[in-house]
Amino acid sequence: MLEPAELVTGREVGRERHLALAPLPVKRIHDRRISDDARAAVDLLDRLDRG
Repeated sequence: MLEPAELVTGREVGRERHLALAPLPVKRIHDRRISDDARAAVDLLDRLDRG
């Protein structure tokens, strides 16, 4: 599920599969989510200030 979404990369090591986070897609998701939360917080503070 994470590999097809390109959020992790994997490689075979013997009989094991080692996974690692793919930093760029994870950062994009993080930045998008944080910007939405920050916008909501700023809007709330603005409404409280006008109050």
